[in-house]
Amino acid sequence: MRDYDSVEYYQSREEKERALAAAALDPKIAAIHLDMAERYAAIIMRSALPRAANHGEP
Repeated sequence: MRDYDSVEYYQSREEKERALAAAALDPKIAAIHLDMAERYAAIIMRSALPRAANHGEP
């Protein structure tokens, strides 16, 4: 399995982007990192939906 096929990969990337945003001195750079974190979060949510439907989870 490739790293980017794993939810854990995207969770790790989201955490790293949020940390980079928090450390950024330039608000524009922080915003870019937050945008990337949100994109990773969206990927995680999309990947969780089919699993939840298959297991009867909300």
